[in-house]
Amino acid sequence: MSALTSLYRSLAHHRLFALLNIGGLALGIATFLVLFLFVQFETGYDRVLPQQDRLWVMEERYVMPGYPADTNPSTMGSELKILQADYPQLVGTRYMNMAATVQQGGQATAEDLGTVDPNFFDLMRFPAVEGDPAATLADPNGLVVTQKTARKYFGSQSAIGRTLQLSIDGTTYPYKVGAVLRDMPDDVTFKSEMFAQISRTRFGNEWWEHWGSASLTTFLRFPDAVAARAFEAQLPAFLDRHAYADHNLKKGEYFQSLRPLTAMHLYSPGDRAIVTTLGAVGLLTLLIAIVNYVNLATARAGLRAREVAMRKVLGGTRRSLIRQFLGEALATVAVAALIGLALAEIALPFVNALGGTSLAIRYVGWDGVVLPLVLLVLGIALVAGLYPAFVLSGFRPAAVLASTRARWWA
Repeated sequence: MSALTSLYRSLAHHRLFALLNIGGLALGIATFLVLFLFVQFETGYDRVLPQQDRLWVMEERYVMPGYPADTNPSTMGSELKILQADYPQLVGTRYMNMAATVQQGGQATAEDLGTVDPNFFDLMRFPAVEGDPAATLADPNGLVVTQKTARKYFGSQSAIGRTLQLSIDGTTYPYKVGAVLRDMPDDVTFKSEMFAQISRTRFGNEWWEHWGSASLTTFLRFPDAVAARAFEAQLPAFLDRHAYADHNLKKGEYFQSLRPLTAMHLYSPGDRAIVTTLGAVGLLTLLIAIVNYVNLATARAGLRAREVAMRKVLGGTRRSLIRQFLGEALATVAVAALIGLALAEIALPFVNALGGTSLAIRYVGWDGVVLPLVLLVLGIALVAGLYPAFVLSGFRPAAVLASTRARWWA
């Protein structure tokens, strides 16, 4: 109790020091937490999906004048069927996003429509709360919607068996809802509010079977990364047999490869650079706050030599002084961490509103902040308390008091 009383008196008598030291560390911790959550969110896309590590995306790349050197995560519409003809054991599915307009009650509402193969939800395992997505997508006029969309158009009534009129490229089609999905998380790359069967005759164009076109996204499933890379090594021979055979593309100018699904969100090098930079800023901010705190704490401790001498004169032992200084450092850093945590919680709603994210601090679990924050507090307290604990506690009372008296008489 005396140590806490001493700490309170010290902070109360030196309020500017307390504000700079505790406030600076709290601000650094808050900034780090917010940026850490943002980086974790951006780099965690699609990891919520079951068996996401087995899913890969086909991508293409041109090496010729006039084309960007970057890869493109798309293929022509019919490539998956050609692949499966050559490799019957290959499991894959397709996704093509399109604009659709829902005509209901004299109102027209723009929606994103994901056109997919019937087995899409066998690979992308979004849970259904009603109906069977695979059976629904086997029907060209079947429609799978999310809970949000079901509530939007049908209120509290069941959406199963209800019809929506969808206008696509100027043509209106009646779609019957056969399944309802649980609302999708924000950190999923390939998602829509409604899904219909992909159809060459209904949604295709003249580029559907044109090698090198970017009609849609093709997903492939493999047991592991080794199998995926082994299949990727066979793609040049596959292109030799098909893409180069009709002289539409020249060998050496067009390539295909595979990319993990979890690497799709930060596909652009610019996006990856932004996230990396923000992560570095968060770490640097925390490091500066820690260094600033340790420096101020060490400088302030040097002014407490007279207090240490008086405590020793009154019977204080070196061990008790070490415990006191380390306890004071631990209490101060813990207060700063709590304030920083509170500042982060206050800032997150504004960050989410500005960035369109859904960041939230989780306190327990594998991604909880409690354990890392406790370790951070212990580490900072140990570093900040080492000097006063082991150096000042070793001062000789007589020498310190004599020095103080000599300065007073001078």
